[in-house]
Parts: sequence; structure tokens; C-alpha cells
Amino acid sequence: MTGSRRWVSLLAVLTVVACASMETTAELESTGVESELRALFGESGSEVRYFDSATDLNGDGQPEVVVHVAGPMVCGTGGCPTLVFTPGAKGYVLVADISITRPPVQVSSRSANGWRNLLVHVSGGGIAEGYVAELQFDGTTYPANPTVPPARRAPDTIGAETLIPDFERFTDGKLVPAQ
Repeated sequence: MTGSRRWVSLLAVLTVVACASMETTAELESTGVESELRALFGESGSEVRYFDSATDLNGDGQPEVVVHVAGPMVCGTGGCPTLVFTPGAKGYVLVADISITRPPVQVSSRSANGWRNLLVHVSGGGIAEGYVAELQFDGTTYPANPTVPPARRAPDTIGAETLIPDFERFTDGKLVPAQ
């Protein structure tokens, strides 16, 4: 392949990736997830950011949206909230609000009640040594606090898929628009 053909091919791939990224952002806005985030965190009085990923957690062929929220007024020494949204009749609806989590947020190869288990790192806030907690769906939601039962230490992370990777700065996330 000649040099100019390689550049054309590379440009075509980058265009497809950029368009897919724009579609994902547009899809998130159209699902109602962003408006939910604005309603929950838009009046915090400080900058709130989020990281998101879509994956089918319940095997119905439609992706759920997992969102990790970060910012000085929404996080504590134990971590930040992670939210799970599922498709509903009028857009996405909140099915889980999990407090004090840290990335990476992963989805396990294991499942409970038809939904894949979530894996979150917990540390700080009085926890002497950090660990990975496994959260099982109870038929309605995931545990709200990953540091107490029914959440438990993950036996392993074999086969886990990372949804929200660790990040250096919360400002790397997408801005939750103010109300």
C-alpha cells in the first residue's frame, strides 16, 4: 500500500471513530441520562463531571448505561457515586445508585438474578486496605454501599470487562451541565 493510500485509510478509520464517539454522546443525551444527571447533580454549587459506558448487563440486547460521577461536592474520602441506568418506556431510568466507589468500574463474567455483577474498587474513608467489591443484582437493584453486605469482596476479576477505567483527574470527565 502506498503512503498516500495509508493516510486515506487512516483518515477514514479516524473519521468513523470520531463519528461513533459523537453518536454515543448524542445517544446519551437523547436517552435522558444526561438530564437525570443534571437533575441529580446540576445544583451542587461546584463542578461535577462524569464518565460513562454502555453495556448490556441483563442480556436483553439493549445496553444499560453505567455512570461514575466525580467532583469535590459529590465525592468523599471513600469515593464517588456510580449510577446504573436501564432502558425504560420513556428513556433510561435509574436502577442503582452506588455510593463510595472508585474506578475501575468493571462488569464481571458472573451474574445474579439475570444481571451481570459489577466490580468496584473500595478504599479510603476508614478502610485500612483497599479491595475489589463484587455487587450482585438482587432482582431490583445493586447494593447501594459496596463496603457492607450484601456486597462482598470479589474472589477474582478473571474475565472482567472494564467499563470505567481509572483516571488521573476528575476534570477529564464530561461536564454535568448546571440546571
